[in-house]
Amino acid sequence: MKVYIGIDAHTTNYTLAFMTKDMDKPGKVGTYSPDCKNILYYVKDLKKQYGNDIEVVAGYEAGCLGFTLKRQLEKKDVKCVVIAPTSMPDRSRKGTKKTNKRDAVGIARDLCHNDYSEVYMPDEEDEAVRNYIRMRQDHKEELKHIKQRVIAFCTRHGFTYHDGHYRPHR
Repeated sequence: MKVYIGIDAHTTNYTLAFMTKDMDKPGKVGTYSPDCKNILYYVKDLKKQYGNDIEVVAGYEAGCLGFTLKRQLEKKDVKCVVIAPTSMPDRSRKGTKKTNKRDAVGIARDLCHNDYSEVYMPDEEDEAVRNYIRMRQDHKEELKHIKQRVIAFCTRHGFTYHDGHYRPHR
């Protein structure tokens, strides 16, 4: 038997929900502090309920957490997928508010019905290079804005520079 755990992962908390193929509604929806150990306790409870021979598949949407959680879970023998948010069905319905619990249930349901696309997971070296490149681009963008602010400040106070030389206003 497979049990699918949807994880709505944030830096401040994890909201978990599970489903099996024969369930119409999700089971045990709860919010926990953002620690992999809490997910492992959740899995342990499911194994008590359904037996140690169940296959657990966990999943969460790709986002700011990257692949850290997936790596942590897989080191503890819990299969985990990182889902492309664009591949998930749109759950926004008129009159319903987006909540962490609804998101966790939706992810569990998508896993259960194979209604998602998994994102490519780079190895740790590729991920480190990608993170470095993103950080470098961010810093270059910040430097550009700082230069623009300095130039605007100097211009407001009558200082202009051309070809690296100061030219007073006339």
